[in-house]
Amino acid sequence: MTLYLMEAAFLGKLLADRKNERPLSDEELMAGLAAGDMSSLGTLYVRYSNWVRRVLVRIVPGLNRFEVDDLCQEVFLSVYSQSGRYVESGKFRSWLYTIAARAATGHRRKRLLRMKILDNHMKSFGAEDRMAAPPGVRPEVAEAIVRLPRAQREAILLHTVDGFSCKEIAEALGIDQNAVWTRLHRARKSLHDALAERK
Repeated sequence: MTLYLMEAAFLGKLLADRKNERPLSDEELMAGLAAGDMSSLGTLYVRYSNWVRRVLVRIVPGLNRFEVDDLCQEVFLSVYSQSGRYVESGKFRSWLYTIAARAATGHRRKRLLRMKILDNHMKSFGAEDRMAAPPGVRPEVAEAIVRLPRAQREAILLHTVDGFSCKEIAEALGIDQNAVWTRLHRARKSLHDALAERK
């Protein structure tokens, strides 16, 4: 579901609310959402999206507008997916805060890890994008690694030089483990072919 669908769902809910004259409480909206009423999600989105955006920016300063929009959408999709587990207690806002804080913290952790990884690997490259070979790596292997597409190079270096597991690489790069396996497989094949040509 996109934000556009949430907003469209809200319009339907707004018309229903006008007929009822009384806005539904957060708990009533969550009960409706758990029962499959998607317009309830739209109402919650319009009611709390600006607040969620402020929470996200407070936890992770420096987010750009697109990152904030993506994380905000992620938060409300989590509200939708967890609606059946919501316990009515009159504390929807604190429950929502917990979801937003987790999303922001996860994003910040991934961003810091990416920055650390990139920083480590940028130190491996000179001004002409040449890689300083790690200890024990032959110059021709280092040269072949430099020629790999960036995604493959990143995966193979994280795996072989830094010792990251596929799961750790997936988390660091924000991709699934199948994508990591694919990149590693292609990188190894490219390296094998490049080194075979030199013989």
